[in-house]
Amino acid sequence: SYAGTDVFTGGDTLAVKVVAYDQSVWDVTSYRSFVPGGSTNRIERQGLEIEASYALDSGWYADVAANFSTGDATLENGTVQDWRLNPQDDIRLTVGRKFGEELDISWELVAARRYDRGGANVAGYGVNNLRVTYAPQSGVLQGAEIRFSVENIFDKAYQPRLATQNATGRNVKLSLAKTF
Repeated sequence: SYAGTDVFTGGDTLAVKVVAYDQSVWDVTSYRSFVPGGSTNRIERQGLEIEASYALDSGWYADVAANFSTGDATLENGTVQDWRLNPQDDIRLTVGRKFGEELDISWELVAARRYDRGGANVAGYGVNNLRVTYAPQSGVLQGAEIRFSVENIFDKAYQPRLATQNATGRNVKLSLAKTF
């Protein structure tokens, strides 16, 4: 990981975290099958997670979070196949601007790559979200946060891998939170 200020210009901040993993799970008892030899005996997974954020003193910022992974399952009969619970590779990119401590406006892209391993074919997708957050710094609403967001702006129909039904279509949210 890395975190620093004044990296490219005065007053900017940069934070980056990268995690690589290699997992091996044996004697698996959670994924049983009634087909002889069809139960999962061992799971091998590898992946990479990346998180980064960059902000300028002027209030502009960008955040990115990504996950890339693969995995194999070894069945009791010795067959090696794509692990059925592998997620899609995905990325979240947010670009926004803060106006002082009171107002934050951002756009977010949530995207996943097509998954076509192990006989599973799941389409990739990209969904756009907008968010406006207002946090009054004085008065009766001081300490409160009012957030208005529109998720899946273009009402895209998509189903993430491992979900049993389509994700929510266009979704409008208004929330009020108060810290005390």
